[in-house]
Amino acid sequence: ETGCGGRSRWALGSLDDNATAAFYFDLRQESEHPGTARRSILQFQTAYLHPAGQKRLRVTSLSIPHAAPDLHDILMGFDQEAAAVVVARLAVEKCREEPLEDVMRWLDQRLIRLCSRFADYRQGEAETFCLPPQLHLFPQFMYHLRRSQFLQTFNASPDESAFVRSVLLRESTLNSIVMIQPALLQYSINADTPVPVRLEAESMKPDVILLLDGFFHVVVWRGEQVQDWVDHGYHEREEYANLKALLQAPAEDAKLIIAGRFPAPRYVSTSARGSQERFVTCRVSPPDAKVQGMSRGVTLLTDDVSLAVFVEHLIQHCVQA
Repeated sequence: ETGCGGRSRWALGSLDDNATAAFYFDLRQESEHPGTARRSILQFQTAYLHPAGQKRLRVTSLSIPHAAPDLHDILMGFDQEAAAVVVARLAVEKCREEPLEDVMRWLDQRLIRLCSRFADYRQGEAETFCLPPQLHLFPQFMYHLRRSQFLQTFNASPDESAFVRSVLLRESTLNSIVMIQPALLQYSINADTPVPVRLEAESMKPDVILLLDGFFHVVVWRGEQVQDWVDHGYHEREEYANLKALLQAPAEDAKLIIAGRFPAPRYVSTSARGSQERFVTCRVSPPDAKVQGMSRGVTLLTDDVSLAVFVEHLIQHCVQA
């Protein structure tokens, strides 16, 4: 029998194509013969009622090899997206019984420990720090997790916090990553197709439109110059058909996202200095104080550090560990 409840059987209210469950295992003491190849055998039996009225049983058997102590096998099989999701789920569970400060400290310790173990660097020399490709996105996932609605519950009702956390605990890896680090697309009058941009305040330029997919919210944000064109009615003139097409493209893409997702996200249309702009500014990384005055993006007044500063401090802790 396993788990917090000491059992080997669990019940789910429903299952769909995106439903996933995470199982966490602790390995017992390693074998006395480290050269011996070891494997763990797991079997899951899923009994469910099909919509056709049939009772079905699906058996899934897994043979999982144990990695060698030299860390190479672990690194080659490391999935940073899946790792970020299972860490996020565990952090959410910890929030049920531990203060937020302790959960944040636990996240920081795990991130520092992981990066200091797998990165290449010389002791005390931050400029030599280099993460392998299998890990280079993991720190920014943890940065956005720290700022997400799963851990930051200020100005959110207990019901809302419980809802978003329950969705995180059952959705697929792809959907969960979108919840942790929203996708941001840029639409420009000089480009035929949207392009992905960094989730940073510098991306909020006056002459572009942004589409933010945060899973629970789909936001269309218009830059200050684009909104000025709309206010003057340029998009209604025949000679500015390209501007009209620019305004329609993100709205149509937002409809496709909403139509293919359950639960349906809230659609928000806003602009620079608009009241709903907060749905974007609360998710993007604030600009670095050193370059904020030179940036074309919006100016954010916040106590949060930027992603660049977060990574800089992470590297300092790793090389000094």
